[in-house]
Amino acid sequence: MSIKDNADAICTWDDGKGQRPALDKLYEKAKRSQWNGSDLERDRDAENRTASA
Repeated sequence: MSIKDNADAICTWDDGKGQRPALDKLYEKAKRSQWNGSDLERDRDAENRTASA
């Protein structure tokens, strides 16, 4: 992809843990907001499950 611009652009990839506390906080919040596959019920057959809304 190519983007033309009249200004300099600086991209850094040094977002290591602890370097940007606000980004770390956002990342941890996002992880809590996502579903966790480990929490899925595994003791029943898929055919016997009912969809919940």
